[in-house]
Amino acid sequence: MESQAINLEPGTVSINGSAAITIPGVRLDYRSLEIHLFKKERIRLYTFNSLMLPIEAKRDGTEYYKFFGPKLGLYHDTIDIREGPYINHNIEQLEISIQYYSHDAAHFIIKGCCDLTKSYFDPYWYKGVTSGSWTFEVSFTHRFQKA
Repeated sequence: MESQAINLEPGTVSINGSAAITIPGVRLDYRSLEIHLFKKERIRLYTFNSLMLPIEAKRDGTEYYKFFGPKLGLYHDTIDIREGPYINHNIEQLEISIQYYSHDAAHFIIKGCCDLTKSYFDPYWYKGVTSGSWTFEVSFTHRFQKA
């Protein structure tokens, strides 16, 4: 677990239009993009990973990605549901903007949403909203590692 914390890049998040808050960080690797929120809260995006980024010579300008689908990623508040109460939101829409500052760094803005009626949660613990949409916007700068 400690080795993962070293790879986190600091960022900010806004949930449901709230003011942006600093988060522990974001990890982008060849498997997925994982956003570490607070305590055990995470957003894992399965549809986007580091293999989708261009080679160093082509990192220029701005790129946009839009994804629509039933299970593009997952917000969850526990690493393992056996640990206690849980909430799972299946992310259904993603917009990703990447602005390349240089060949070594890029700024990401990721917006996503899900339909709360399709979420899973522990009914004995969770007393929040169960309909409508849940949205987030994450911003961070990714530094590319030299090979």
